[in-house]
Amino acid sequence: MKTKFTPLVKLKKDKLKEAETALAEANVNLKKAQNELQIARDDLLKQEAPQSGSISEFAVSNMLMSAQRETIKAKQKWVEFASQQVTQFKENLKFTSLDYEKFNYLESEQIKERLKEIAILEAKDLDEVALMSFMKKKRAS
Repeated sequence: MKTKFTPLVKLKKDKLKEAETALAEANVNLKKAQNELQIARDDLLKQEAPQSGSISEFAVSNMLMSAQRETIKAKQKWVEFASQQVTQFKENLKFTSLDYEKFNYLESEQIKERLKEIAILEAKDLDEVALMSFMKKKRAS
């Protein structure tokens, strides 16, 4: 049964689905960022400083480790950003869900009112039909 809220409910439901999709994508992005950070940390742990050799070998090793630390910092910023996005999308989903529920409730209440009105009209019609058939029987007898 359609009400004046039906188009709004449909719109809010679509927005709710979009918010759920955005949150799911943000969660995937966060997991990916966390995995990349862990890989970068593991790569740093795998790098070994040379125990002997020339100064240039030590310098190269030090530069590689510094570069890996910078990579780790960048990955940490990515994880922080992705975490913030997840938090924002959760809040958005919460508000979108409340908005949808509000209009869904209003629609269901309007449907209930209409059903009551229809039931009252049907009861009146049945009373009228019963009265007419009673009067018809009374006239016939």
